[in-house]
Amino acid sequence: MGDKTEISWTDSTWNPVSGCTKVSTGCKFCYAERVSKRMGKEFTEVTLHPERLDQPLRWRKSRKIFVCSMSDLFHEDVPDTFILDAVKMMRYATQHTYQILTKRPERMRQFISAAYVMLATSNPDLPELSWPLPNVWLGISAENQEQADKRIPLLLQTPAAVRFVSLEPLLGSINLDRYLWASGDDGEPSPRNDPYTPSLHWIIVGGESGGPPERALVERESWHGQGGMKYGPWVPKPDALEWVRGIRDRCVAAGISFLHKQWGGPTPKSGGRVLDGKIWHQFPDEN
Repeated sequence: MGDKTEISWTDSTWNPVSGCTKVSTGCKFCYAERVSKRMGKEFTEVTLHPERLDQPLRWRKSRKIFVCSMSDLFHEDVPDTFILDAVKMMRYATQHTYQILTKRPERMRQFISAAYVMLATSNPDLPELSWPLPNVWLGISAENQEQADKRIPLLLQTPAAVRFVSLEPLLGSINLDRYLWASGDDGEPSPRNDPYTPSLHWIIVGGESGGPPERALVERESWHGQGGMKYGPWVPKPDALEWVRGIRDRCVAAGISFLHKQWGGPTPKSGGRVLDGKIWHQFPDEN
């Protein structure tokens, strides 16, 4: 399972692992679980696919690759040796950029912090090891302030060329100031983007698709007309509009790339992507 995808922040997906288990409320209406059920598979069964490990080698044209869109590479049922095999491939197929997203940052931090030695000793035939791997982006997902405050500090403690945060499904207001700004020598806040301060480089925001109306960021315009109730397009809820605007504005002020994936709703395309008349589609290597 993999190759081309409709996920707006990546070019392809690579799934050497499939299946996952839920860890927080953001998982409740997991799209990967819905896909697995349509295919007649039990999503909670974490399955390794070693035959897929060399898939990036068959993609000669460089691309951004979302690793494990149908699982979590750092799930507790994935052995360290298998994760290492996947990371070896990322080191070998350097024409690509790999985007790894997890809800298990504790294990990611532990593994990545030890991976340099494992790679250096297990792959001596490859060129000199640059660490962290420049073509590997590491990220966490968080749906609310509680999960952001649990997961982002662990991400900031993890060696990475690029660190990103996916706020999807966004279920409430999230304040990222403490992760985007640091106190300068004069006591004034300054962006956390100097080479000596662990920083975030990219923020993705997205509304849930397919969940219940109370979790959606959008609502249907409606009015009483001749013949009964009339319905217009899906539009952002006022509170949700302020949540997304607030995150965007702080990213812009701090010089952090911002990508608004979708408003969500009954389907991913229900509410579109436009925020204040513009599609925000920035990447950390393009900002």
